[in-house]
Amino acid sequence: MMLAVTNTKRKAVLEDLVPKQKSGENVESQGQNYTSSATNTKCKERRYIRWTDSQNVAIRQHFQKYIFEGGLPGRKEIEHFLADTEIPHPAAAIYTKVFNEQRTASRRADRRLQEMKDAD
Repeated sequence: MMLAVTNTKRKAVLEDLVPKQKSGENVESQGQNYTSSATNTKCKERRYIRWTDSQNVAIRQHFQKYIFEGGLPGRKEIEHFLADTEIPHPAAAIYTKVFNEQRTASRRADRRLQEMKDAD
């Protein structure tokens, strides 16, 4: 006799294999790396950077040309910026921050344009 496994049962079994994570708690920091039996891949912790207000201001002021006009800064420019400001994050994090600031500025501009069109 063959047992049928539904998707909900499969999901429940997989959820039991993965350790529960409280908000703000890192599974990686507890020394637990877990493997999903369904895909057999190792799950890694996503790294978040908590930017301070002063770091945000420094990045926005220095890279405002890239944020509002487009394009992305090169590695040398980012490294010079890091040397001048002593921000303790890698160049890749600054690159990603500038890219995300571009997206945020673009979305805000699009939203404002849409609000202006809707107001007319």
